[in-house]
This record gives sequence, C-alpha cells and structure tokens, in this order.
Amino acid sequence: MEYRQLHRFLIGIFAAVLSLALFWGANLMIQAKETPKRITLIYTNDTLGTLQPCGCGGRNTGGLPRRATYIQKVLSENPNAIIVESGDLAFAVNPAQPTAQIEAVADAFKYMNYTAVGVGPIDIRMGEHFYKVLKQKGIPVINIDTVETEGAIPYMIKEISGVRVGIAAFGAVPPDRRNDLELLKKRYQAFSDARKQSDILILLDQGNIATDEWLQENRNRLGSPDIIVGGCNRIGLNEPKWVGQTMIVPTSTMGEYVGRVDIVIDNDKKKMTYSRTLIDPVIEPNPDVDKIVQDYVKSQSVQTQTQTQASTNQALPYYPYQTCVGCHPAAYEHWKTTRHSKALSTLLQKEKAIPDCLPCHSDMYRLTKRITVSADQTGGVECMACHANVLPHGAEYKKKGDTEAIKAACLECHTKERSANFEPTTAYERIRHASK
Repeated sequence: MEYRQLHRFLIGIFAAVLSLALFWGANLMIQAKETPKRITLIYTNDTLGTLQPCGCGGRNTGGLPRRATYIQKVLSENPNAIIVESGDLAFAVNPAQPTAQIEAVADAFKYMNYTAVGVGPIDIRMGEHFYKVLKQKGIPVINIDTVETEGAIPYMIKEISGVRVGIAAFGAVPPDRRNDLELLKKRYQAFSDARKQSDILILLDQGNIATDEWLQENRNRLGSPDIIVGGCNRIGLNEPKWVGQTMIVPTSTMGEYVGRVDIVIDNDKKKMTYSRTLIDPVIEPNPDVDKIVQDYVKSQSVQTQTQTQASTNQALPYYPYQTCVGCHPAAYEHWKTTRHSKALSTLLQKEKAIPDCLPCHSDMYRLTKRITVSADQTGGVECMACHANVLPHGAEYKKKGDTEAIKAACLECHTKERSANFEPTTAYERIRHASK
C-alpha cells in the first residue's frame, strides 16, 4: 500500500514539474515571438548648406529647423534610431567659403543627434577644417584614407537593443586618387571588418563605388551592406532598388526630403520598410535650430551701399549695367523684364544677403565682395554675367556674344541641385535680347 502511494506521489510530482516546464517553455517562446527588435534609420544626403529654404526655382522645401522637428517626431515614435548624412554638408561657389557655414550645419546636426556623417566632394575640398569642426561638435566622420585624418574613423559599430548596427563609408576622393590601390585596399578591409561585426550594416556611398556590379562581384568576398545611402547620383530613384539582399535607398538634395527605413529583426529575420517625408511648410520649424540658422545669417549678412556711396570708391573690377545702357537701350529694357534684374533685391527682401547666396545673385559681389543698391532695386545678374569676355569695348565692336559660352555660364549657378529642371537652350531663349 505504501509503495503504491509513493508511486502515485512521484508520478504526481513528475507531472507537475513537466506541466510547469511546458508552461514556462511555451511562455518563453511566446515572449520571444512577441518582442521583435525594431530600429529606425533616418538618413539625409547633400544638405549643401541649405540651412533654410533658399527659394531657388520657387521651391520652399527643406531647411534644418523643419528637419529637426520631423526627426524629433520620429524619435518620439522609436528612440532606437540611427541618424546619418552621407556627405556634402556645406556648399559654396567658392570652396573657401563654407568655413562658417559648416559650423552652423554642425551645430544643427549636433542638436538633432546625428549618429555619424560621411564625406562628399565638397567636404574634402574644405580639408582638415571639415574634420576639425565635426570633431569639436562630437559628430563622428566615417572615412578611411591612406592619409591619417584627425577626427575620422574607418567605421562605427553601435549596439541598439542588442542589435549591432554598423556604419561604413566610401567617401568621395579627389579625381587623381580614384584609382589609388592602397586606398581601395584600406576601404575594402574596413568594410569587411564592419560587416563581420554587424547585424545590420549601413554604407554611406558618396564615392559611388557600390554599384550593382560591385555588389554582385564582392558579396561573397567582402559581404553585402544591408542599406546603401548614396549622394546626388541616386536622386533618380523613386523607390528603393534591391540588389540581392541590399536595399539602395532614394536620395534627394538640399534637404528636400528625409528618408526613413524601419528595420524589424525577428528571430534573425530582417524586414526593412522604406518611406520618406517631404520637408515642406506644413512642418513647423524647431525654434532652437531656427535660432542657430538666424544667428548664422546675421553674422554673415553683407552691408549694402547706395550708388551714391559707391561712386566715391575707386573704380571697381567689374562693369555695372549702367555702363552699357547708353549703347544698348533695347537690351537694357528687355533685361529689366527678367528675374535677373531683381536677383539682388530678392535676397535683400528675404534677408539672405549672405556669402552663401550672393555669388549667384550679384555680379558685383562675385567680383568685389561688396554690393550696392539702386533706388529702384534693379541689379544683380547683369551684363557681365554673360558678356564679361568682351567688356569693355568701343562703339566699333560688332562681334556677337558666344552663345555656348553664355549657356555654360548659366550652369555655374543653375546646377542640378538648385534647378533640377533647368535647360540651358530654353533658358537662353528667355533671356536673349536685341544686340542694340
């Protein structure tokens, strides 16, 4: 009797333990299944110093104050985020000018908690100053080079909720170094190391190295990135392009859009969902970043002079439009009907008479670093913009302007970034005027 009771007792305990084990095992399986890891990638590229909408071509999109508002909204939805810019943070017609501009951009990026940035062709023209400013602001620059650069790192591994997120970069290089074998070796080694240490690898590709062919040829030897964020060369994409397991995301320029990839890792399975948001006037500007921008604009504003004040100065190394009016009245009257004649007043009205914008809005500033304002606010892109090669000339001069040279001059300011739909031949017909 005692044996049977003991037997039943032991069977009961075994059943209880088994039931408890099954219960907790099932519970753990359900818990693991219900808690996938979620990470959000927020990306931008080619900000090009567009601290606020420039208004070029009538566009009113972009601007760092609006971008900051959008990024804060995304972070409130998912604080497990990586924020990157592939490169070309600043811009200027003269490569020496972005010095102060890059500091304002870096201040805004610091406020927005950018995780890292890559290096574009304009960034490298700034030299060590670019790296120095970003280092001072605590923003890592991902770049591998044969020349040691203070403030740059070959790649980054950041752990978020147990997920190892890697950021590598193929930055822009000067044309004479594009076939530098030593540089390529170092880049590929850094990329391979980052891939081995990452669950998710993001590649910032301003150098446009990771082409479809490159990905296919090197995926077995080096591995493949999960996401590629390029530069302006991928503006043409409207939707992500897939090459194997790699998502190549669309880009924009001047901060017009902010891209987003929501990544879900569930039991080692990755799901990536792309979206992007137009940074339009509906988005309220962040006041803190707006102050950074306004302080920069005030610090860079160029003081204007009246024509009376200017006339007391020595001869200017450029010829104002008034020089040409006497012999070319018809051309002058036609020019006055174009937006070129009001290019400077447009900036003054918007309080944007700063070195970032003036070289394309004022011939006088471009050549003298000064501006004057006429009583009727006329001036800006003047005769010299198209005819500098024939000024000055006497009444006997009969040669017409070089049409192709004029069209080429247009493209110095009407770049694909500022004027995506600009067509030189059509534009030339709009500004062409009578020779007298």
